[in-house]
Amino acid sequence: MYRDTKINRVFIDKAAHFNRIDDSVVMDAIRPIVMTNKSDFFVISTPNGPQGFFYEIEKSRVNDYFMMKPNIWSAVGVIYTKEEADLELQRTDVDVEQEYLNQYTTGRDSIFGKVTEKDEDLTLNEWE
Repeated sequence: MYRDTKINRVFIDKAAHFNRIDDSVVMDAIRPIVMTNKSDFFVISTPNGPQGFFYEIEKSRVNDYFMMKPNIWSAVGVIYTKEEADLELQRTDVDVEQEYLNQYTTGRDSIFGKVTEKDEDLTLNEWE
């Protein structure tokens, strides 16, 4: 006999940071629970490259997610002063575009250097 699990909320933090080549299994496991229980579903993360279910949800034009993209500037006056924000954006020990500006990059350690969403649309001729 089927029993409702009564799960009211599912919350995934760092959703773009599953260390899997294919992280779709995460959504495959969670989506039926959320749909069956009509649960609230929170998917929160900084970007982690143009890949994975978080990226697909965020880029999809057809979904029923409420999306917010706060960046470091929305935290000025709340968490940071403008001066502190400017200092954070000068850091070299983190990928500031990813962590503070909500940009999909390949990260600091990529063999290709910093690659952004704009770069992924370039053709080979534009690289020459």
